Amino acid sequence: MVVALDEFNLNYSRCRKRDNLHVRRLTFCIIIMICTYFVLNRVELQERDDIQASQAQILKLENCQRLTAAQKNELLQEVNAYEKDQRFARKIAEAKGEIELDARFPACLAFLKTKVLTSGQSVLDLGSAAGALLRVIGEVLDTDGGRGRMVGVELVGGWVRAAKEIFGDKMEFYNSDITEFDEIDFKFDVITLLDVVEHVQPERYDCLFSTIERYSHPETAVYFHVPSPETQLLDADQFFENVVPHHVLVGGMADHGFQLEHFSFDTDTDCGSKGEIDGKSTRNKDAKCIMNGAPKYTHFLFRQVKNPNVLVVERSIKGASST
Repeated sequence: MVVALDEFNLNYSRCRKRDNLHVRRLTFCIIIMICTYFVLNRVELQERDDIQASQAQILKLENCQRLTAAQKNELLQEVNAYEKDQRFARKIAEAKGEIELDARFPACLAFLKTKVLTSGQSVLDLGSAAGALLRVIGEVLDTDGGRGRMVGVELVGGWVRAAKEIFGDKMEFYNSDITEFDEIDFKFDVITLLDVVEHVQPERYDCLFSTIERYSHPETAVYFHVPSPETQLLDADQFFENVVPHHVLVGGMADHGFQLEHFSFDTDTDCGSKGEIDGKSTRNKDAKCIMNGAPKYTHFLFRQVKNPNVLVVERSIKGASST
């Protein structure tokens, strides 16, 4: 009986040692897992905070400051280099009507004729190059009863000088950065930006929206033709070539009193690259210019609102008139 009891105690002691070892190992593993979770979670939270901070900096819409001397010098160097590029001379020939218009123009003009242009309108073209777009818009308005004031604003001085020589007193052209243009006092019926906003530094977006607001009246139509975000992912390494997410444009314009009236992919511009659309609606599969799985270009049409309350999330007023 004593021997059996001793044997039991010995076996019990061995089992407890083994169990304690397993418990310690299990506890150690649990501690490692918990620590790993908190470390990874901390990293993820930090990355999210960094992204949000970066977005907040880009989308901060209350601090638009004038360009510094260093920024202006950087832009000037880029402009000087661009004026030696063959694209510089091509835009002048295009404005003169000596060569065929850019492949994007027919689609943009068709959109404007259908949804925007009417007789007598004044037009401000921001990023006007040598004036080719203003020329064709003016021709449309002339056939529809006449045009109003036509103004182009362009950073590249050589294009502005050429435009003044080509169009004389039929149109006005100003050599200025569109994010701080304030040289005239006038409210335009139509403002156009043809593939321009993607070249604006993100921290200057609010300045651009402020320029648009400065030259708008209630019901001014603002037209953007913009490369799709998918397209810009391929061009992200170019100088001042940025991805412009749709919500950034819509949100920024709303902060300055503009409501999105129309959005669509540009399915008409033909760049000779049909490609495939990745997971997109079948209605865009007829696009004639596809890049990186999406139609290359988009149309945005904004209208300055009469009542800014339509841009604010709030409860409707019971009994308010529906007219």
